[in-house]
Amino acid sequence: AVFLTVLILIGLRILFKRARYACEFFREAFAGPMDAFIPEAVEFQDLLGALQDTEVAAQRVRWAAEELHKTGNLDLEGALGLGALAQAYRESGARSRRMFQKRWERERGTLRRLRDEIRAL
Repeated sequence: AVFLTVLILIGLRILFKRARYACEFFREAFAGPMDAFIPEAVEFQDLLGALQDTEVAAQRVRWAAEELHKTGNLDLEGALGLGALAQAYRESGARSRRMFQKRWERERGTLRRLRDEIRAL
């Protein structure tokens, strides 16, 4: 699988959102392919959103640790706690990434067929 950076995945989430909104708008006129895509787009958005949330949370924990360290307000217990929290976010992000990649591999052909159907309309 191709390594996808967080920025690429966030951009992909935005594209799924835009495509979903377009499908919802044109749903009445082109029900078949549009109806099939909307729940898929929602699921991809949710998976990518979970990944984005963990990345943002991990960045905030790191920022907090750096700020507390600079000011001398980070003792051993605090450092260990922030480290454990950061690790939990990394693990959650890794799970979200794996779930997305599995789903992507499973549905990529379906998404391509759907794209072709929509183009043919």
